[in-house]
Amino acid sequence: KTTFFNIETGKDFVPIGLFCMIVGFFCTGHFELNLMDNFHTSGHFFGVSNIFIGSLACGFNFDWNFMSICLVGAQFGLAIFWTALTAVVKKKSNDIKEVTRLSKLCIGVELCMFQITNMILVTTVYASGANEGNLFASPFVNYEQEDTQTRGIGGLFRFLKKD
Repeated sequence: KTTFFNIETGKDFVPIGLFCMIVGFFCTGHFELNLMDNFHTSGHFFGVSNIFIGSLACGFNFDWNFMSICLVGAQFGLAIFWTALTAVVKKKSNDIKEVTRLSKLCIGVELCMFQITNMILVTTVYASGANEGNLFASPFVNYEQEDTQTRGIGGLFRFLKKD
C-alpha cells in the first residue's frame, strides 16, 4: 500500500520503475534512432535510458534474488556488448556479405536485449500487487483468504507434506 512518490522500502520503487519503463518505451518508439537529427537521437536515447532505469524495478520487486540479478545483469551486459560492437564495426563497406553479416549480428544482439527487457517487464508486472514478489503465485487464488505459507509452488509442496 503505497502512493507514487511515498518511498519507504525498496518495493516502493517498483511503480516508479514501471512508469520509467512506460515513458522509455514511448520515447524509444516515437523518436527513431536517426544520427542525422540530434533531437530524434536525443529522444531515442532518453527513452532507452528510461527503459534501463525502469528495468531495475525487477530487482526491487524480487528483493534482488538470483533470477532478478541475472535478468538485469544480462540486459546491462548485452547493452554494453552492443555499444562496444557498434563502436568498432565498419559503417561502410563495398562487400555486401560483410555488411549483411555485421547488420545481422548487431540486430541479433539488440533483439536478445529486447527479449530480456520483455521478460523483466512481464515478471515484474506479474509478481507485483497481490502476488507480492512471488513469481509462481497463482493469479486465480484469492490470497486474502489464504495463509501466506500456502502460496505458489513452494506452498504446494508444503501442502503436500502436511498429509
